[in-house]
Amino acid sequence: MKQTPRADRVSPILQHILDTSVVLIILLVGWVYTHGIEQVLDIGLYDESDYLHRGILIPSSGFPHAQSAPLYSLWYYTLSFAQPDTIQLYFLNYKLMTVLPPLVLFIVLRAYSVSRIISFVLSLGFLFSSANFPTWPKVSHFTVVVLLCGFFLFSFFRDQRLQTCALVTAALLASYIRPECFLTFICLSVVLVVVTFVRLRLTRSLRSTIPLLVTLIPLLILVFWLGPPMGSGNRSMAAFSQHYARNWTSWHNDERNPWTNWDTIVANDFGDAESPREALLTNPLAVTRHIAHNVRTLPSELERMFGSTYPHNWNANVALKLGILMILAAGVPYLRKDVIRTAVGRLVVNCKHAWFPALCLLVVLLPVAVSILLIAPRRHYLYIFEVMLVFGLAALFFRNTHQNAEHSSYSIFALLCIAMLLTTRPLSNSIKVTAQPNLSTIRFLRSLDITVPIKVLEAEGGYGIYVGRNYTRVAEYNKRVPFEDFLAERSIDMVIESDRLSQDVRFSEDPEWHSFTNAPSRFGFTQVAMPAIEGRRLFIRKEIVQTPRSTE
Repeated sequence: MKQTPRADRVSPILQHILDTSVVLIILLVGWVYTHGIEQVLDIGLYDESDYLHRGILIPSSGFPHAQSAPLYSLWYYTLSFAQPDTIQLYFLNYKLMTVLPPLVLFIVLRAYSVSRIISFVLSLGFLFSSANFPTWPKVSHFTVVVLLCGFFLFSFFRDQRLQTCALVTAALLASYIRPECFLTFICLSVVLVVVTFVRLRLTRSLRSTIPLLVTLIPLLILVFWLGPPMGSGNRSMAAFSQHYARNWTSWHNDERNPWTNWDTIVANDFGDAESPREALLTNPLAVTRHIAHNVRTLPSELERMFGSTYPHNWNANVALKLGILMILAAGVPYLRKDVIRTAVGRLVVNCKHAWFPALCLLVVLLPVAVSILLIAPRRHYLYIFEVMLVFGLAALFFRNTHQNAEHSSYSIFALLCIAMLLTTRPLSNSIKVTAQPNLSTIRFLRSLDITVPIKVLEAEGGYGIYVGRNYTRVAEYNKRVPFEDFLAERSIDMVIESDRLSQDVRFSEDPEWHSFTNAPSRFGFTQVAMPAIEGRRLFIRKEIVQTPRSTE
């Protein structure tokens, strides 16, 4: 059967040049969009900063634990060669993790023959959506990049064994970023065994097992060396418990911080359960209520993430008009009498030839979907699910075939690119400038230039990561005794008071804590003057900071 010639008749080399040009445009738009975020974005402590901290400590402390996203920490360590300052390293990664997922999405969609206009629109849609920049921590963005790279390699092979090998490798790497992806690795490994067995039966040759052996043996050695990202420790139970406590405090109007009081809350409902499965068996009604709550909140969270651009006031009128222009530009080449028949024909052909990649994508999405329902429909779970789902749907509905060749529309596309370059503005110009309490505190602590070892009591999640390695955090949730005994027990040298610390029941209900904040000198501390940061006060032992700097 004679194939219909391509509508554009452009050489493959020129096609690659055009796609490379679009990649550069997306990079430029992303650079403009994220320019100057240091002026409006505060540093997020806890999770993201912990990944950064473990990364910069790799030379001295070794590779992080298998369940602690070691590949993401390795990414931070690699970036630290380009930006050794931890504050700037945090913002550099934030920019990269905002731009790279949409960029890689465009590249992968083009690898699956999705039209250039559709690929461009979808990638920019994710770049500007409320699902991208505000989603934190950024570990899910890195996971998406790795998984999309797996599907990119998938597109180069026609042999199902080699295709699965590419995804199995990506899934294992992703599991050392998000542990739940280890379930994907196991399931895809089963798929690889099945397709290898089918090929073996057809060929009757042991050579058919070479891709399986060459892929799985090194990967299993890697698992043995690093340790399994799931199956040891209590990470899954901790994640379930914290989010269950989050829902529980909402149901009961409990003012306790669920992230640091989850152990007592969960113990009341599930006793000594050590896994989500044991929790389900112990109290199925409570788990069912938790899942039902997650299902009810899912639509609203999706709407907040994908229903608007970020920031919400970002060139609202321009963005609306540009969106209409994008839709029209994408649809112009297909405004023919047989448009419906053409679209249906494309879908039929793609469904016929894409059942195997669709199956593999389903395997990738399943563990993420379970996490969303069992743990919580939080942004960093939904981000992975939605980006991968949009990739799959776009490849299914918009992949061009020989019977439905891509139309050029180069003039329209060029105008679209120019419009994006002209209308994109830095986030720093659009976001209302607010206080940056964490960043201000970090910079003030740096200005003290303290070089002796310091143990810091604080509830924000790791100032010392950005101040110096001589700082050791003492977490507020470690307090089990009266405050004065706690100071002596932990040899605390510095206390950073914040609303989160003072409102924690361990402190708010302790008279000694109130005595300390009112008269720190009685405890051997002095209050040090620091820039006006709402809800923050700094107390340091008198031996470390001289009295003349005191405000007391």
